[in-house]
Amino acid sequence: QEVGMQVKTGLVWLVAALWVSGCATVTSLDSAGRRGPLVYSGTRLDLAAMVGDEHGLRRFNTVPPAYPWLDLPFSLVADTVIFPLTFAKAGGEWLISRRPF
Repeated sequence: QEVGMQVKTGLVWLVAALWVSGCATVTSLDSAGRRGPLVYSGTRLDLAAMVGDEHGLRRFNTVPPAYPWLDLPFSLVADTVIFPLTFAKAGGEWLISRRPF
């Protein structure tokens, strides 16, 4: 019983630490400009930070999380959950920019 409570407390602290350090999905969508990446933006920001891709990092108008390897699984889940919204917005912007009139 006590071990279960310790695990739950540890998970709460882990989530709080990630929240304070900045979730890549939240920060990348919050700072996405007209041309900023939307689809799986947090995951892409984490990966760019992990491999040191300066060009990839410049596409985002935000600073990556302090620990991208720790944030990556959470961003992947968050990006997957909001995928229908980001895909619709990105697809809609693409269609609007391609109108012939």
